[in-house]
Amino acid sequence: MFARYKWQLAFYWLMLSGLIVFGIFVCWDNGLVTIVLETDQSKISFVIASVFIAGTFHCCARAIYVSTQINQLRVLEKIKQHPDFASGNPSRRRLLINNSGVSNRSISLSYLAQSNILDINSKTSLSNPSALLDILISKAKNSHDTGWFMVDILIKLGLLGTIIGFIFMLASVSVTDSMDVASLKSIIKSMSNGMGTALYTTLTGLVASMILAIQYLLVERGSDCLIERSIQLAIDFSNPEDSV
Repeated sequence: MFARYKWQLAFYWLMLSGLIVFGIFVCWDNGLVTIVLETDQSKISFVIASVFIAGTFHCCARAIYVSTQINQLRVLEKIKQHPDFASGNPSRRRLLINNSGVSNRSISLSYLAQSNILDINSKTSLSNPSALLDILISKAKNSHDTGWFMVDILIKLGLLGTIIGFIFMLASVSVTDSMDVASLKSIIKSMSNGMGTALYTTLTGLVASMILAIQYLLVERGSDCLIERSIQLAIDFSNPEDSV
């Protein structure tokens, strides 16, 4: 999916980010952001916004990294079409790799090298494929757990704001000794502020977590594509007569 064009994943993430920024601008222009920030007495909305921004920048870095790896993979896939590739000569294969411009940091190239595919003939199978596959997956999805942890934190921060909001509501009732009209107005106002804190922080946490989760889902799809194409590339390299 993402290996067809260069930087395709990064462009998809950029378009998604543009929609997110546009949505935030529309909410700000209609005063919704201001209402949330002013109503939230716990100020958890600021924490949620900070975590969301940090997660977005982290997702941006991962999208660029995965896109770079996919670009390197595309170069390796083109090597399969070279006449020297089908010969199965290890020295010619190494020469093709060295002249391809593929970086040593390419996880696809590292997977091929660790599989001994670049140094053996076409009839030799992968060495310890299960362990090598685990390493490939770990490199392709490195620090993605951090992103999903941020998504989970956003939800929990929203729930924390809900609890704090209800605490504010109960506190306004417990400190009242008399039940005259002025006291009732004060109680209702305090309860409304507490309810606003509870609802708006929950809304902010849920919306921020969903938007961030969509971003990481996009990057996860790119990583899955990278892993799938790397495995297919290893199969083609180990059986060159079947791939040309």
